[in-house]
Amino acid sequence: MSGRNGRSVTGEVDSIANNFVPTYTIIHLPQTEIVEEKIFDALVKRKKPRDFYDLYIMMRKGMLSLEQKKKLGLIKNSIIGDAKQINFKAELGTFLPIDQQGIIRDFPATLERELNSQLSGL
Repeated sequence: MSGRNGRSVTGEVDSIANNFVPTYTIIHLPQTEIVEEKIFDALVKRKKPRDFYDLYIMMRKGMLSLEQKKKLGLIKNSIIGDAKQINFKAELGTFLPIDQQGIIRDFPATLERELNSQLSGL
């Protein structure tokens, strides 16, 4: 249980398994809370390159609810405009694995295409 932003939020429990360390359990925010905070708090307020990239990944992974997509539609043009002001290759290039470098080559256009795809028909 967490008191985030004055609200009471109950965490979710997941097991994490990988090839490097023994399986372990974590308690994390529910997915809807993660998306809310990342898009409608961090991205809107900070406008950091990683927040735009996280939005793209969350959309590709199908993490946004219908209600969140509707809210995103209201700020889509602002997000695209802000993204066009950032040099994503310079800001994120050294941090991303080689297989993700292509995503940021023309990231504002990539993000705009994904937003249009995700929000079409709403």
